[in-house]
Amino acid sequence: AAAALQVFLREVSVASPLSLILFSNTLKVQHDSGIVVLGDWLQIKVPAVTAVLLKRLREAVDHVLTATVAASNHTSGDKNSGGVGVGDRGGLLAQNAVAVMGLVQQLLASEVAEAGR
Repeated sequence: AAAALQVFLREVSVASPLSLILFSNTLKVQHDSGIVVLGDWLQIKVPAVTAVLLKRLREAVDHVLTATVAASNHTSGDKNSGGVGVGDRGGLLAQNAVAVMGLVQQLLASEVAEAGR
């Protein structure tokens, strides 16, 4: 009877758990219980491997976005710089983008493996 009273995110929201995890302000992984806690109150059951990959993905995306904004501000805000160092940042951004895509690939592979169980 208690199970009938539970409310599930997938039933009351158009936002997927994955999008909430990726865009939540805070994320804590509870490895032992297989739960990700968002914003200190919303609990989402996620396999531990997937949760760790999502956390790494969020960190990588944050890093790439921060670097992109910094590079954009540098090139648009300082007209006298002559572009010194901008090429180096572009290479770093490309490396980070490849790293982010690698994490996405790992995430998708773990989801496929979980679905097959």
